[in-house]
Amino acid sequence: MNVLKIDKQIDRELIYTNHAIERAEQRKVPMPKYVPFGVRCSRIDVSEKGYKYYTLNFDFFGRLYEMVVNEENVVLTMFTPDFQPATQKEILDERRNMRQQFKTMIRPTKPKPIKYSHLEIQKGIEEYFNYA
Repeated sequence: MNVLKIDKQIDRELIYTNHAIERAEQRKVPMPKYVPFGVRCSRIDVSEKGYKYYTLNFDFFGRLYEMVVNEENVVLTMFTPDFQPATQKEILDERRNMRQQFKTMIRPTKPKPIKYSHLEIQKGIEEYFNYA
């Protein structure tokens, strides 16, 4: 959802990464063309290389949204404040379940061998002679 009618704070346009665009569409977050007016910085993170990342909160029609922006006005991701990312354990469990489902799709289960197969053969022979 591209939003063009938000009052802008600076004249430099925001650049969205593919990840940010996918997350905005997935989470139904508006994508402003510029940094919105009245935006609040809720957090500043500094990476090991010294890059700064800002978590900005902005209001759009009474709903609060957040975006993570770096110093060059590149939006890295977007979400709502009530969004709870999955914990690492949940992600690993989901991947494990997906692998299990994939394995069962590739290799169908083989029927268990009959314990006394010679009796089954004998029974088949007797039925054949009784039928004839």
